[in-house]
Amino acid sequence: MSEFRDLEELSKNIGEYVEARRIPSVALAVVKHDRIAWQRTLGFANVQSQTRPNPDTVYCWYSLTKLVTASAIMQLCEQGKIGLDSPVHDYLPYFSPQNESSKSRVTVRHLLTHSSGLGDKEWHAARWYRLATEAEPDPEVWLRQLLSRYPKLRSKPGERFNYSNVGFAVLGEIISKVSAKSYEDYVKENILEPLSMFHTDFEITDAIGSNVAVGYERPWSLNALLLRLIGGGKALAGRENGFMSLKRLHAKGHSYAGLIGSIDDLSHFVVAHNNGGVFEGHRILSVESVATMKRCQLNSQGECLRGLGWRVADDGNETWVEHRGGGPGFRSQVRIYPDLSLGIAVLGNVTFDTGKIMNRIRPKDYLFESRK
Repeated sequence: MSEFRDLEELSKNIGEYVEARRIPSVALAVVKHDRIAWQRTLGFANVQSQTRPNPDTVYCWYSLTKLVTASAIMQLCEQGKIGLDSPVHDYLPYFSPQNESSKSRVTVRHLLTHSSGLGDKEWHAARWYRLATEAEPDPEVWLRQLLSRYPKLRSKPGERFNYSNVGFAVLGEIISKVSAKSYEDYVKENILEPLSMFHTDFEITDAIGSNVAVGYERPWSLNALLLRLIGGGKALAGRENGFMSLKRLHAKGHSYAGLIGSIDDLSHFVVAHNNGGVFEGHRILSVESVATMKRCQLNSQGECLRGLGWRVADDGNETWVEHRGGGPGFRSQVRIYPDLSLGIAVLGNVTFDTGKIMNRIRPKDYLFESRK
């Protein structure tokens, strides 16, 4: 069977899964070494208008933003402006949990590995987002208010993994303070622009235009139910072909889930992390920083907490790093297999298991080796 035929079969297989699972649309990309080896878009970015997605169609990335935030932190570490093991209090004097001791301070590394001891009381996504038409809160004022609801750490810093949007909201303000510019401007100037990510931003820009996927939830899903109960239904736009369509949402804190972007742009970011920090000759991180981010950070018992931003995983045969994103109406995932120099990215506009698609692509790694 020819390589072309194999790729057509892979695309067909994924398409059948998307149709069977009633996923409105997905955008896929495979990165091999220093290049984008394959991209596909399937389904409808807008179910009602039957608009199909293309590689520049924008989806909410949600928590994939944390990888961008972690990359920004590592850039500032390289510049000597941030120390991974420096206390957060050094950068944000108002960060001072009541039970934080002088001998066990929360550090930048702890925030990156979700081991600071900060928890997330606002467990449902409706608490973390606002309508795009609502006023954007002042970042520092909003963070101070958020931290007031977390006066105490839930565990000793560095000892236990506890996923925390709060922690990455704090990292965003650290970036702003040490760079003397807004978190958003820093990310645009130092990551998005160098990587030619022109269809990625924190809001709809002229470059993005109307090429934006609509977010959907199934009427019977937990997300749809909670959006009705907790959000008062204000994020729900109506019913379309068996789905609940959502109004456009933005994260209240941009550094934990604020980016919206295309699969093509996401591919550029994945290439950089798959290629020692470089995309098409533009370096955003050193080889050492990229490797450090993918390395297990250990607690005092020698247990792997997480990488710096990345989740480190293995199945007994191979190791990979990944991150997922999810919130009202959208799902996303990036996975890199360092030993294979293989990266996979998936974006979609409904709640679904992105890993199921990743697992269909991984066994076909050989198909992408020679593609330009």
